[in-house]
Amino acid sequence: MTRSQALRRIVLPQAARVSLPPLANSFISLLKDTSLAATVTLTELFQKGQQITAVVYEPAVCCTAR
Repeated sequence: MTRSQALRRIVLPQAARVSLPPLANSFISLLKDTSLAATVTLTELFQKGQQITAVVYEPAVCCTAR
């Protein structure tokens, strides 16, 4: 058995068994944190829009500003 065959047939499957569960956990945490960050950001965005509308008295300015 050559070195590359040993790596492909023995070492990599063992490494995959050890590394895939933590990698999946990291992916799930990233997915959950992303949705939480999007929710917080959206809430802050609407709050800032309300503050600008209270000062300017034109709600369309918040939606159409560049």
